[in-house]
Amino acid sequence: MKFFTALTSALLASSVSAFAIGGTSKNPQKALDSELSVPGDNPLQYCVKPDDDVLEIKSVDLSPNPPKA
Repeated sequence: MKFFTALTSALLASSVSAFAIGGTSKNPQKALDSELSVPGDNPLQYCVKPDDDVLEIKSVDLSPNPPKA
């Protein structure tokens, strides 16, 4: 149970920081943004292209989107 709580906290923290960094600003590199976007209804983006990652994220849907405090 503690592991699940820690994992959930880490995922929420990363999603909030990703939204704060890239979710509200206009980025001129839209082609790069589309390659780094996490599939689904969310503002998440990968830091680097996930081509060589061991774990594959198929989709992330946030409800509500954007997350509320």
